[in-house]
Amino acid sequence: MVRSRRWWVCSAGSLFVAVILLSCSPSARSPITPAVTTSAPKAEDYVGAETCKSCHEESYAKFSHTKMGRLFLNHPRDAREKNACESCHGPGRAHVEAVSDVSARLAEELDAIGRDAPVAVLPEGPMTIPYLRT
Repeated sequence: MVRSRRWWVCSAGSLFVAVILLSCSPSARSPITPAVTTSAPKAEDYVGAETCKSCHEESYAKFSHTKMGRLFLNHPRDAREKNACESCHGPGRAHVEAVSDVSARLAEELDAIGRDAPVAVLPEGPMTIPYLRT
């Protein structure tokens, strides 16, 4: 009788663990969808590393002495690496353009990517930063 009871307890416990593990599988969760959809940046949105250097001399100097910096600045392997600073930080045009009315520019950017998009406003002008929500 004791052995039979132990078998039922172990079987029920194993079944419980199996159900929990299966309910946590990736296929059971809903897929992550982008909060906003944006189009790919245009070539004219990139300003080049020399433009970045004109205001960010110290950061540029540090970056240019790293392995990644030497590669991106001197020997890029593809179009993405050729964008140097903007490869990671994104196109710089919106950052360097003079903005006389930040509110109007921000409204323009939000109209382009969606009113509910999260935004960071930089001193030189707004730069929109869409991200994925879970």
